Amino acid sequence: MKSGDSWGDAILHNFNEGDENSEWKENALMFDGVDDGIKVKDNSDYSKGITLEIYFTLKGKGSSEITQILMMKRTNVQDGFFIFLEGENFGDGMDNTPKYGKLVIDLGGCGNKDNRNRFYTNAIVRENEPTYITYTYDPNKENDNDILYVNGKEVETTNLGIIENMTSLPENIPIQIGADTYKTGQWDDDYNRTYAFNGEIYASRVYNRPLTEQEVLYNYNITVNNK
Repeated sequence: MKSGDSWGDAILHNFNEGDENSEWKENALMFDGVDDGIKVKDNSDYSKGITLEIYFTLKGKGSSEITQILMMKRTNVQDGFFIFLEGENFGDGMDNTPKYGKLVIDLGGCGNKDNRNRFYTNAIVRENEPTYITYTYDPNKENDNDILYVNGKEVETTNLGIIENMTSLPENIPIQIGADTYKTGQWDDDYNRTYAFNGEIYASRVYNRPLTEQEVLYNYNITVNNK
């Protein structure tokens, strides 16, 4: 495997042959936390909802030391989806929790100060612990549209998603895994940051519908048991 390799519609970016932190290793892709990322072509219709799944192990801070992208699809801060690990303003570290592992999710943009769409979850991802995250959004439900599952178990719900900001995306905006290598989601003035993930990713999936609780548990069990 090397940078530029293509697996169907997935293109690898900045993976370095011979770098043990940036390669395929047994059952995972190793992301070096500097610039490694994957771009996947996508023109799906998300009008019926969405499910994001990712199974990974966090290894440490990324190069930005603030944010590490797990998956994203967006053109700006007001559209698409964005699932990442937050690196600031939570906890005091007294329980030795790393200060760069709080899970945060946007569906439809992070909004503005008067209209926050960002789901600041209570889930803390710890170093060297394999973690399976599933997020579903059902636009047809009156309450608890968003459901977060951690390791196959429902842990939180909210109503912060805006599906209209997913369905209005232009065509050919890719899904990105592990970094913003395609530069579709610039939300600050530092255009050199890719917000790269540092760790291993075993599996990632995006569905254009909300999975049921039974489907979430099935995917979790079959993926974790087979890695």
